[in-house]
Amino acid sequence: MGGVVGVCLMLALLVGHLSSVVLAVEPWEVAEVVDDSSVDVAYCQGRREQIVYAGSSITACVSGRQSQLASFFFNGANRVAWRSSVMSEFLPIEGVCLARQACHYDESNNRLIDQSYGDHFSLRLSIHELFSQRVVSREASYEFNDDSNLSWALKNPTGVPVVTGKIGLSTNGRWAAIEQIEGGVLFLDINSRQAVKISSEARFYDRGYNPRYEFAVANDGRTVAVGGGNVGFGLIEVSEGCGIDLDSEAVADCSKSDWGVIEQVGGLASTVQLRFSNDSQSLNLVVIGYDGHRQAVLLKRNGPTTEPPDPPIVPKLYMALGDSFTSGEGELEDKYYLPSTNLTDEKCHVSRRSYPYLLQTVNYERKNIACSGAKIDDIAGSSTYWGQNERLKLRSDHIDRQNQAWDEFIPGRRRQIDFVARYQPNLVTLSIGGNDSGLMDKLRACAGPGECRWVNNNLRYQTADEIDRLADRLENLISRLKQIMSETSRLVVVGYPLSIVPRGPCDIITANLFSVRERQFLNQAVIRLNKVIASAASQSSIDYIDVSTAFAGAELCSRSQILAMNGLRLGDDFGLASRFFPLKLIGNESFHPTPAGHELLAGRIDSYLAGENLTCGAECDDDNDYWFAEAPARRVVSTQFDMIKTVCDDGCRLSTTATFAPNSVVRVSIQSDPIQLMVTTVDPEGVLETMIQLPESLSSGYHTLIVSGETQNGQPVEL
Repeated sequence: MGGVVGVCLMLALLVGHLSSVVLAVEPWEVAEVVDDSSVDVAYCQGRREQIVYAGSSITACVSGRQSQLASFFFNGANRVAWRSSVMSEFLPIEGVCLARQACHYDESNNRLIDQSYGDHFSLRLSIHELFSQRVVSREASYEFNDDSNLSWALKNPTGVPVVTGKIGLSTNGRWAAIEQIEGGVLFLDINSRQAVKISSEARFYDRGYNPRYEFAVANDGRTVAVGGGNVGFGLIEVSEGCGIDLDSEAVADCSKSDWGVIEQVGGLASTVQLRFSNDSQSLNLVVIGYDGHRQAVLLKRNGPTTEPPDPPIVPKLYMALGDSFTSGEGELEDKYYLPSTNLTDEKCHVSRRSYPYLLQTVNYERKNIACSGAKIDDIAGSSTYWGQNERLKLRSDHIDRQNQAWDEFIPGRRRQIDFVARYQPNLVTLSIGGNDSGLMDKLRACAGPGECRWVNNNLRYQTADEIDRLADRLENLISRLKQIMSETSRLVVVGYPLSIVPRGPCDIITANLFSVRERQFLNQAVIRLNKVIASAASQSSIDYIDVSTAFAGAELCSRSQILAMNGLRLGDDFGLASRFFPLKLIGNESFHPTPAGHELLAGRIDSYLAGENLTCGAECDDDNDYWFAEAPARRVVSTQFDMIKTVCDDGCRLSTTATFAPNSVVRVSIQSDPIQLMVTTVDPEGVLETMIQLPESLSSGYHTLIVSGETQNGQPVEL
C-alpha cells in the first residue's frame, strides 16, 4: 500500500481538539433485559444478508446499498467481494481489503475504511476516498486503483503508522473508535482526520486470554460503547477536555461506566452486536454469560434529551466542466481570472466573466472547474492524477496543492469528475472535445505561414476521422458522470460555437493568418465535432445544447464592432516559432471567446434551460461531401498531437509513443511548405527517439512537425 503511505498525514493533535463534542452527558440506565438465545452473534459492522457469489447464495456482512462490499467465509477462507450498482452478482476485489474482515464501505461518503498488513502482519488503518470511482471492472473480478492523493493512513505525530486492531464506526460515517494494539482506545473524526486517545486502558495479547474488541459509536460523537470478549463492557463519554495526543505518556482518559449492566445481567463473558440508535439516545447489545446464556439489553439515556440542531440549508450547486471555451480563456484583462488559475505554472484561466457565472436561469451556487487545455482524461482519466499536463508531478507540495483544490475549487489539480463525486452538484454542464480532436492545435497550425495542409481536399478526411473517433470516449465519459451523480441531478452537454465568417471582411491580421479555405475548414471542423458530441449525448439520453450559432453576427470577420471571439492576442504564453521568437509573445487568449462571447453563450444556454427547443439548422446538414469527397481508398490514420513530443534548443529532440511497426522506416517533415527533414528507422518497440535540425530557410511562424510511417497492421499513420 505504498500509495497510501505517500499521503499519510501525521496527527499531532492537542487535548481539546474535539471541541465539536461539547454537550453535557446525561447518565444512562438499563431499560430492558430479555432472554434471547436466537440472536445472531457473528461480528458485522454492516448488515448480515444473503448475497450471490460464484453462483451460490451465501450469508455475508454487507455495507453499502447501491454499490456494496461484502465479507464472508467461502470454500475454507475469508473473502471480500464488491458489487457495483449496475451488477447483480458479487465478484472478488483485488488490491484492497487484504485483511479481509477488517474492511467497511461507507457509501454515504463514498469512502472505504480499510486495514492493511504492515510489518509482522500488524494492521494499519487506511481511508480511501472516492472509492467506487477507483474500482475498475475486470473480466471476472474488480481491481482497486490505489492513488496516494485520495488515500490517508493513521500515523502518530512522529510519522510512524499506528498498529490497530478492531474498529467501530458510527452509522453516519463521521466517527470511529479504534483499538490501538496494547495501547488503549482511539477516537477519530473521519472528516477532519483528527484523532485522540480516549482510554489508556490496554488489553494485552499472548498473556492468557486475548482481547476481542467490539465497538459502537453514537452518531453525535458523544459516546463510544466498548465490548467484545475479555474486555468487559462500558460506555466512554467523549467530552471537551478529555483525550490525549497519540504519543503522550500523560493520562487524561474520558469517563467510562457500565451503568449497571454487568450487575443486572449477573456477570458476562462477552458483549456483541453493539448498536446505537440513529438519534444516539439508546444502545442495543447482546450479553453472553459464561454458561453461553444470551440476553438482549437495551440502554437509554436518562434525563432530558438535547434536540439536535436543524440541519444546515445546503444551497443547490451548479458545476461547469470542460476546457478553455468554458473556463473563460480569452479574458481581456488578467484581473478577472480567479486566484490560482493564472499562475506561472498553472493557467486554467477561469474567468469571473465566463458563461457559468452569467447564467440567469440557474439560481444556484456556481463552481467553474473547467481548465484551459483540458482533455477528456483531465475530466475522468486515470485516478493517479498529477494535475493537468502533470503540472504537480515534480512539486514537493503536490499534496497540499491538491488538498487546497478541494476546499477552493481550484481546477487543473484534480480530475474534474472528482469534484462532481465529492460535492454532488444539482446541475452539471459538460463541454469537451476540442483539444482531444486536435482542433485547437490545427487552429494554431492554420494561423501559421501559408495554408495548413488539412484544408486540402485529399487530406480533409483525416480531421473528420479523428473527430469521429471521439464518439466512444465521449459516451464513456457521460456514462461515468451519470453513474456518480444522484438520480435527481441533471447533466447537460454543451457544444462549441462557430467563430469565424469564411468570406467575411476580416481585419488585416486575421485576413493574413487565415485564408478563406482555412476559415471554412475551421467552421466545418466545429460542425463535425458538435455532431459527434450531440450523438454521444443522445446515445446516453442526456440533453445537448446547440450553441453553434450563438455568435452569429459577432464572429471574427463579421462586421460587428464588438466581437464574440478574439483574434490574435499578444501575451506571454507561447511564441509563433521558438527558434525565431525565443520570447513568448502570444497569449493563450487568442482565438477564444471574449467576455461578450460568454454573454452570448450564457444567453443561449439560458434559453435552453428555460425550455426553448434549440435545434440546429443548416449547419447540421450532411457534411460528408466536404470531408470525404477525395479521400483515398487506403486512408491514413489522422494526426494524434499528444503522441509526439519535441524539445527544441539548438536542435529539436523528438520522441513518439509506440505507434509504428518495429524497426520500420519513418519520415520526418515540417509544414507549412513541406520540407522533409529526415528518413530514419524506429526502434524494436516502434518508438522514435531522435534529434533533428531545423533548416536555415525555415520561415518565421507556427509550424507543424509530422512523422509518417506504418502501424504494426500495415496501416499508414501520421503523428
